[in-house]
Amino acid sequence: MPHASADDWLMALGIAVGAIGIAILLITRTRPRWLEGISLAGVGPVSLVTWALTGLAIIAIGYHVFVHAASLPQFRAPMPLVAIVSVVVIAGSLAIDALDNRHDQSGEDRSDGDT
Repeated sequence: MPHASADDWLMALGIAVGAIGIAILLITRTRPRWLEGISLAGVGPVSLVTWALTGLAIIAIGYHVFVHAASLPQFRAPMPLVAIVSVVVIAGSLAIDALDNRHDQSGEDRSDGDT
């Protein structure tokens, strides 16, 4: 019985990581109440938009791990670039959540007066 190569394991890892991202997107769409109570220190409650972006970033990472392992150079980007973009997108969305939560706690009126 032949042993699985490192590329086979990486392809399986890419599929598993992508499946986690898809699960996050499905939960965000079908069962958002499951995610409503999740808060991070310094941020507060995490918005559904942040969860959706996290799911998409995880899918992108899984896709690129799979494509690198499958040796399909025409469909891949450098892995450090994929990781950096994913982290920046998630961190930016969390920063916006933190600002929104701070405004909500301070009771400031954020309307532009056109109501």
